[in-house]
Amino acid sequence: MNYIVNPLWLYLASVSDGIKTLVILMAIISGAVLIVTLLGFAEDFLDDLEEKEQKSFLKKIIFCLVVSCTLSILIPDGTAIKTMIAASYVTEENVTAATNYGKDIVDYIFDKVNGEDDD
Repeated sequence: MNYIVNPLWLYLASVSDGIKTLVILMAIISGAVLIVTLLGFAEDFLDDLEEKEQKSFLKKIIFCLVVSCTLSILIPDGTAIKTMIAASYVTEENVTAATNYGKDIVDYIFDKVNGEDDD
């Protein structure tokens, strides 16, 4: 069966909002952990780690923060995906065909109203 719009795109449009929410939640948690760590509230935790482990921990948190912020910007919401799908079908040929068809319908209606019956 040949679909006009692949159902997979519609599925992705429906789950993209949930994915984006999870990514934003990950960004908030990573940012909170980074702030708490840098402000020194987690001194007991950091004191137990060696300096190399502390740097590794901070790098991982910063990496998670950067990736999640980037993904939250780049992942479109469901409405944007559906709009992109619709826009992909708006071509000059389609607009011209729709305009010509619309003009033919209007002409047909005026002919019927004026009593001119071509049938």
